[in-house]
Amino acid sequence: MADLKLVLEIVRDVNGANKQNGTTWAQWKLSEIAKYYKFPDPSTKFIISRAINTNGKSLDADIKKLEQLADEKLRFDEFLRGLTELSKKTGIVIRATEVDINDLANVQKIEYRNDYGSGDLEPIYE
Repeated sequence: MADLKLVLEIVRDVNGANKQNGTTWAQWKLSEIAKYYKFPDPSTKFIISRAINTNGKSLDADIKKLEQLADEKLRFDEFLRGLTELSKKTGIVIRATEVDINDLANVQKIEYRNDYGSGDLEPIYE
């Protein structure tokens, strides 16, 4: 979520400067923006670089993707809190190597195959 906040801050500031100075995204250099903002991860640098190369046209899609990722992280964190409490309550601990994060509408009728002997948890979608 920090990268979403940083991207939104940069977009706000650059758009403000563009409006004030009559400039466009295409006139910026990544090094000029990087001078004032620290890019903690490559995705922020990539998004700002794409915005410069597309004159800002890529921003809506990139911001939407960041918002989606932030939402998925919040839901995953909530899931982990609930799973932790469930494990403490039941004494059952899950070791998983794969997790799918779905839209909520896609999992409203989900069940899990009851295969106690194997210990596998396999989702069944209706």
